[in-house]
Amino acid sequence: MIISEMLKVENISTDLKAKNKPEILKELVGLVKSGNILDEEKFLKDFEQREEAGSTALENGLAIPHVRSEYIEKFTIGVATNREGVDFDSIDGKKTKVFVVIASPMKERHLHLEALAKVAAILYNSTNVEVVSNSNSKEGIIDLISKLESID
Repeated sequence: MIISEMLKVENISTDLKAKNKPEILKELVGLVKSGNILDEEKFLKDFEQREEAGSTALENGLAIPHVRSEYIEKFTIGVATNREGVDFDSIDGKKTKVFVVIASPMKERHLHLEALAKVAAILYNSTNVEVVSNSNSKEGIIDLISKLESID
């Protein structure tokens, strides 16, 4: 799996506006609409329930909010950044700067897990998160992720 090949410009935001967890999740849902969300309210509820089960904010400014849901038709990945960072209940207590959202239909368990592992591998260190969070363009984020994947 090559994450950068799955990313589309319309699934990226270089200026996450939301400042709290519920608003962030709503904004992230907007980034995966191209996955053909069947019921946005129910899909958001699935997302919220996943987050209630345990925060998807890791360390070093990275969060990987993810959900498998019957309310999305196709596997979709989105990226949102906020240079200053926002509180997303990270395990290290630091602000989150890069959100990689993974949305999968229920039947895509293997693809979902593979994407989680790949994203974590390429973005787990603070330098990579800083580089991505400071990108000024959506195309630049795709290019950076592509370069990071080739190193991994």
